Amino acid sequence: MPLKFKNDTNLTLWLAVAYPDQSCRDNKWRKEGWWRMNPGQTVTVWTGATKNRNFLYFARDTNENIKWEENYYTDLPLGPMGLDYYFSQCWDQRGGINRGMKLITPTVEDATLELFLR
Repeated sequence: MPLKFKNDTNLTLWLAVAYPDQSCRDNKWRKEGWWRMNPGQTVTVWTGATKNRNFLYFARDTNENIKWEENYYTDLPLGPMGLDYYFSQCWDQRGGINRGMKLITPTVEDATLELFLR
């Protein structure tokens, strides 16, 4: 039942995700990151049911030359060491880099999204 992301590039990627969370008062979405993904690595970001559930994600390489993004904008925080930092916060919390996340709605219970260069 998990949601996983696989790095199918030769670059180190950094990943942030968002999902509905009723405990977040205003927007009802929680954002989490940064997962470091080495080339070929798969990370699990969600362990619950995924089928027909909405998720958002943003991924980038270390230098931000390559990005997977769209038009669901939010601030993604940076830590004292840049992206090598874990965060979990409600959608409307500010600070960091404003980036557009991509919407995905898996149609299977065990979903793996492969990130690759176009």
